Amino acid sequence: MGDPAYQIRTISRLLDVHDDGDTQAKINEDLQKAMDDMVDRQQNGEKAKAKLVITVDLETTPKEVTVTLSHELKLPKRPAAKTVFFMDDDNRLTTKNPRQREMFGGKGMSTHGNTAAG
Repeated sequence: MGDPAYQIRTISRLLDVHDDGDTQAKINEDLQKAMDDMVDRQQNGEKAKAKLVITVDLETTPKEVTVTLSHELKLPKRPAAKTVFFMDDDNRLTTKNPRQREMFGGKGMSTHGNTAAG
């Protein structure tokens, strides 16, 4: 029977000693990323969901046991930002709908927003 001081009987102890604790530190960082993402989504009225998968692979030989720990954080993709534009008569993007008539005549929307060409 081996020395109890060196025995690894729990997953928490395995995480403590595996790779000098570096794997556990990385898992904890990803757990915090997940929590930060979930709080941000909740504050924006979105559904909050994350998945942290920890995998323990064990391989034996006649003399030893090799333990490989890996983990993966799965967060939902953020929706891509969308903006609606229109095509003008020169087939260029514009923020002004060319099919919309001016309600009051005059200069229209030229004083609204960025008017620089580009």
